[in-house]
Amino acid sequence: MAERDYKKEYQKAKERGDNKTSTVRGFRIPNDLFEQFTQKAEDEQIPKNSLIVKWIEEYVLNLRD
Repeated sequence: MAERDYKKEYQKAKERGDNKTSTVRGFRIPNDLFEQFTQKAEDEQIPKNSLIVKWIEEYVLNLRD
C-alpha cells in the first residue's frame, strides 16, 4: 500500500479553501453524558454533528422557545 502524502493533501485542501467554509471546535463533556447522547442519536439514526449544528443555528437565530 502506498504511503499518503499528507503535505500534498494539506496543500490541495488549502487551495480548495476547505478550511474557509467551516470550523472545527472541541469541547469537554462528561463521558457518561456523551455516551447517552451517542446512544440516543444512534437510536434515532441522526448524525451527532447534525444535531449540534441544528442547536447552534436555533440558538443564533433565536428559533428556540
